[in-house]
Amino acid sequence: MICMLVTLYTNCYVNSSKMLYTYAILFKPCVLAFAFVLNFIFNMLQVDDDDDAMK
Repeated sequence: MICMLVTLYTNCYVNSSKMLYTYAILFKPCVLAFAFVLNFIFNMLQVDDDDDAMK
């Protein structure tokens, strides 16, 4: 997966800056969504830890 992303990134960079710009626009929401999911999971784990501590 990471290799595919690196290859795609490299191909876009070599081919044209416009393609790279489009790729960045498409990729940024994915990164933000992934960060949001990680943050949500981390918050859920924190809540579970607090519940365990209260018991």
